[in-house]
Amino acid sequence: LLGEIGYGLQLKYDVSKHTPIRRDALYRYYPEKGPIETQIADDNSGLVVSGETLLALLSGKFENTRSQQESKRLIRALLTRQIPGRKFNTREVYAQMLKRV
Repeated sequence: LLGEIGYGLQLKYDVSKHTPIRRDALYRYYPEKGPIETQIADDNSGLVVSGETLLALLSGKFENTRSQQESKRLIRALLTRQIPGRKFNTREVYAQMLKRV
């Protein structure tokens, strides 16, 4: 949906270092920039997700619950930012997607 409204996600590299996303690292995702590697997961700037989650979003293959939950949280936050005031029924959309598979 984000791509459809002209807001594609940067998922391939750390925007501050211009290095590929590492599966074992943590990244703070800034909507206006993209992911930046971080060591701190508990402050309020940006949304923290694992490199594994960013790579799962890129490939469309979610191997564990953590990646699924982080992806949902990230997408919901980005959609809310881009389309303020809207309620997203992500559970319903996800259930419909599973029925098609």
